[in-house]
Amino acid sequence: MAVKERISSAQSSKDLGEVALEEVGDIDIVRACGMVGAKFPLGVSLWRLKYAADSREFRVVLDGLVQIFEKRWTSDAEASSTVAAVVRHWLDDVCHSCNGLGYKSVPGAPMLSDEMCEVCEGSGRSKLPRADEPALWLQDTIGRMEREVAAAIMKKLSADLEF
Repeated sequence: MAVKERISSAQSSKDLGEVALEEVGDIDIVRACGMVGAKFPLGVSLWRLKYAADSREFRVVLDGLVQIFEKRWTSDAEASSTVAAVVRHWLDDVCHSCNGLGYKSVPGAPMLSDEMCEVCEGSGRSKLPRADEPALWLQDTIGRMEREVAAAIMKKLSADLEF
């Protein structure tokens, strides 16, 4: 099981009992997330929002990112709407025209055509609705935070998990 799935499943687990010493249980993952959350609270909220589908984190994430965004882009009067648009895109960036496959489908056939999707240009990902410098900076910042939290959680868990 991949790290994202393992963490999201542990965060919504009903079985937080202790496991054998040589095993890593859901309780160990929840503990690691808690320790990482003390240092990276917004990053863990991002993870919980996206990978554990915890909608309660949406407001926390928006408020935290608006604060960061306003420190960097003080001239942007539309900080809240920019942050909301980038977060929504980050949560669902799959091209809905081709369902993330990058190619047009062949109607009535169980296969794809050899023509790239015109909407996403073959990437399988939708374009950021607002692709100016502040929005692209925020998208990169979210990606960096996501990677930092993943690395910190994995470091806490050490090499006991199979990734």
